[in-house]
Order: sequence, then structure tokens, then C-alpha cells
Amino acid sequence: MIRAPKIEWRMFGPFLLACGLLTGLWLTNLYGYLLFHGLAEWFSVAVAVSTFMLVWNSRRFLDDYSLLFLGIGYLFIGAIDLVHTLAYKGMGVFPGYGTNLATQLWLAARYMESLTFLIAPLLSTRKFRPSLVLLGYAAATALLLLAIFYWEIFPTCFVEKSGLTLFKIFSEYVVCLILLASIALFFWKKDALDYRVFRLLIASIIVTIASELAFTIYDDPHAPANMFGHFLKIVSFYLVYRALIVVGLREPYNLLYRSLKQSENELRAARERLEEQVRARTADLERTNVELREEIAERRRLEQEILNVSEAEQHRIGQDLHDGLGQQLTGVGLKCELLARSLAEHQRPEATMATQIEALVRDSISQTRRLAKGLSPVGLDAEGLMTALKELAIYVDDLTEVACVFRCDSPVAVEDSTVAIHLYRIAQEAVNNAAKHANPKHITLSLIRDDSTIRLTVEDDGAGFALDALIAPGMGLRIMQGRARTIGGVCEIQPRAGGGTIVRCTCPAVKSSNDEAPEQGPKHG
Repeated sequence: MIRAPKIEWRMFGPFLLACGLLTGLWLTNLYGYLLFHGLAEWFSVAVAVSTFMLVWNSRRFLDDYSLLFLGIGYLFIGAIDLVHTLAYKGMGVFPGYGTNLATQLWLAARYMESLTFLIAPLLSTRKFRPSLVLLGYAAATALLLLAIFYWEIFPTCFVEKSGLTLFKIFSEYVVCLILLASIALFFWKKDALDYRVFRLLIASIIVTIASELAFTIYDDPHAPANMFGHFLKIVSFYLVYRALIVVGLREPYNLLYRSLKQSENELRAARERLEEQVRARTADLERTNVELREEIAERRRLEQEILNVSEAEQHRIGQDLHDGLGQQLTGVGLKCELLARSLAEHQRPEATMATQIEALVRDSISQTRRLAKGLSPVGLDAEGLMTALKELAIYVDDLTEVACVFRCDSPVAVEDSTVAIHLYRIAQEAVNNAAKHANPKHITLSLIRDDSTIRLTVEDDGAGFALDALIAPGMGLRIMQGRARTIGGVCEIQPRAGGGTIVRCTCPAVKSSNDEAPEQGPKHG
């Protein structure tokens, strides 16, 4: 057996209660319209004051400032409606005034109500000082009452025996347009309001518009249109009551702390985004850590290989580095010399020494690539030694603060290209050492041929034997002496009269057949 769904009669309770109140209010009209009007207006005033009390006492916790603004505005709307009720024809509170006074007060309250609805949605998320708004409404209410009672400059709204004036009718339409604009603004800001509050406020504004239209067609304040307009006003205020009092008291969390829920959702989303960024950054750091460990391992392997080479291999490495990296660059040869000297003299397995050597090599390579263009005597022939030495002097003079010159009393012919290349390398090494270590002001290169002997001399006015003490154990002098022996000559270093150092290389003009094969131009590192 199928049972019919159970009807929840309590859902109809508020509706039945409202119908009962409206019916009772209509019955009072049978006794007298003045009683009906008074009860209707007193109901709206009570709702307005109750609304203000709720929002004012909750202002410290109220996050939706549009509701606070509405509550403050309704207090003063209710105040003007109260004066309107007392000024109604037949009440006798303001003797000497007719229907026009009550109509003017009614219209003033409706203008204030419509403007309040228009401004409220704009303040949903904008903070303001409630006390200043309260003072503003008080000042506006005082000015309206003064304009009606004291200055009597408020336009006439009702003429006895003629009915409503054009100003009154036109103003009711203006009020309706303002209310329509407020509906648009509430829809624009609906995400900042509780959905039920938003729905009840929109319904209240629509009913208020219908009420205003009803008040544009009566000729007598006791006419049915006037009574119907008051019924609609009661419904409008009841909807506001439902939105701001019933919903606010029964479910204050949803009304007063709705933005807190939104903040929690936003915080949760932000936390998820942050966790994702942290995971991505952690993965990047892990990859970087792996790469760094691999780089460190490779560096240590290279250091160990360098430290494990034999003395002969060290000498060969120093020779290759000097030839490849020191091509006619003042300043680069010193670093190569320091590298070779460190390898030859220090057989200690410290990682720091290997790291320094590696840094010297990198720096030397960098300078070589930057400065070597056009300075290497690749393919130097026997006829070009004098030209190469002259270019070397010019380059050192331009590159450093040392005045470097090449002197040759008469052309020197060198028949053997091997002799020319080794002499040029010796000159290059000697100039490089002097420029970097002796701190000279002048360096002089000279080339002389006597019968079958060629003598290359490099003089400087620098630190003298301080230079000798620095480079004698090093690879620079060893390399020069080794080159001189290669071409059957000798290379010696001695102090210069007046301070400085002389490097002199003497060799045969023609390399003997027992010497090594010619060098195929300078090597490139």
C-alpha cells in the first residue's frame, strides 16, 4: 500500500500567519480607514526600528556592510514614516495642515528608502564608520523635516479636491526607476550576499515598486488604491524583516559570517597552490643537488688524476700549457708558469691546490681566447722573425703600462724556420716574465747576428734579482733554456747594471742536423 507523502504543515505557518494579519488589518478598514492606516504604518515603523537594532548591535561582527547600511537607513525611514502617520488627516497631531503634509512626508520617506537600496549594494565589501553614516542620515532627515515644516520649500504633493500633483506622480516614477537601478546593483553584487537574503531583498524592492505605482493613481487618501498600496508596503517591509531579522536571528552564522566560509575556501585553494609550488621547487632542488654531486665527483676525479701524474709528465704538461696558452699574451704566461711550478714542486694531495690549478687554467684559457686574435706567429718563417718581434713589442706596449721597444741595427736573416720560432718563443717568455714580475718601466728587445751566431737580448729596468729569485726554480727559465738547447744555443739570466735583468739567448744561425725536428708553429691550447 502506497502512502501519500506527509504534508509538513509547519512550512505553511508563516504564510497562514501573514494572511491572517492582512485579513485582520483589512477588517479594521471596515471600522475606519484611519485605524487601518495607523496600524499599517506602525507595523512598518516597528520593522524598521527592529532592523536597525539588529544590525547596530551586530556591527562589530557584521562582515557585509550593505546590511549595516540598510539597517541604519531603515531607522530614519521609519522615523519619517512615524511623522507621516501622526500627520495623517484626522489624527489631529498637527492642526492646520491638510493631506498635503502627510503626502510630502510619505514622498520624502520613499526617496530616502529608494536611495538607501541604491547605495547599499555598493558597500557590500567596503568598510565605513557606522557613526558617520548615522550622523549623515540624521542630518538628511533633519533637512527634510525643516524643508517641510519650517522653510516650507518642499514641493506640493496633494491639492484638496484636485488630488495628486504632477510633482508627486513624477516623483513616484523616479522612485521606481531608482529601485530598478538598485535591483541591477544587487544582482551585480549578489556573490557577496547570502542567497536567501539576496532573494528576499529583491522581492522586497519589487513589491515596493508595485506599491509606489499604486500611490500614483488615487485621488482621495481613503481610496482603494491607497489601501492596496499600504498592503504592498506591509509585504515589502515584512520581506525585509524576513531577510534581516528572521534569517539573521535564526541563522546568524550564514548571515554574519558568510564571508568567513568564502575566506576558508580561498585559503584552502591558496594552500593547495602553495603545496604544488613547494613540490615543484623541491623537485628542482633535488635535481640540482644530484647535478652538483656529479660535478663535485668529476672535479675530485680530475684533481686526483692531476696529482697522480709523474714528474716527467708534469714537465710535459707545463710545456704544453705554456705553448698553448701563453701565445704572445702578456699576463697569461705567468699563470701557466705558476701552474707548472705548482705541479713540479708540490706533491701534496690537497684538493685545494688542484682546485686553484684548475681555476688558473680556466682563467688562462679565457684570456687567451679573448686576446690571442692576430698575435700568434702561426707559420713563422725564417724571414719573418724581425717582424714578429716588432709586433710583439708593439702589442706589449699597447696592452700594458710598460714601454716596450724592439731594436735591430741591421736586418738579421735567419735561414732556419726552427731557429726563428724558438727565438720568438724565448723572447715572448722573457717579456712576459719581466712585464708581470719585475714591475719595469721599460723593456728592450734586441736581435744581433755576428757571422754564424744570433744573439737575442731582453732587458728590463725592473726589480732585478727579485725577478730572478721568483722564476729561477720555475718553468719559465727551464722552458727558455730547453728551447735554446733545442737549437744548439744557451740561455742565461744576469743582473743589469743600474737595476733590472738581462735575459740573453745565443744560438747558431742555422740549426744543426742533430737537433730536433722543426716546431710546426705554436700550439693552440
